Amino acid sequence: MSYTTYDANGQIIATFNGAGAKHNINGLNYIEESHSDLTHYIDVNTKLPIEKPTKPLSECHHIWNPITKQWQIHNTRTATLMRNKRDKLLLLIDKVGPVWYACITQVEQIQLGIFRAELLNVPQQGGFPTNIVWPIVPPFLISNK
Repeated sequence: MSYTTYDANGQIIATFNGAGAKHNINGLNYIEESHSDLTHYIDVNTKLPIEKPTKPLSECHHIWNPITKQWQIHNTRTATLMRNKRDKLLLLIDKVGPVWYACITQVEQIQLGIFRAELLNVPQQGGFPTNIVWPIVPPFLISNK
């Protein structure tokens, strides 16, 4: 028989195979059958597995909160993801060498400077890391990839 162990909040700890029907192993409760912590949690009152709601699709990193039984944004991980995205956009500017820079128009040079400054300021935005206004990539950077 397979079993699922869970903590006091209903967070699934592990699954295992075994015999005998105890309701507590090393201080952990368990139920019969295997369930994944990626898709389920255990209702500690009814001892029934409950399917987690679908994880939100967004640029943000979400983690399951076993106390509220909801997905919540993990700000530290999301901030890292957003800085990585910003750094990839900064790489577009890094390709602009002195020869190419001299070949672009003065307007494009100004656009490049503004774009770079706006990218560097992304982490200082009030909504960072979950509500970012991304600067628009100048069209000449896209066309010269």
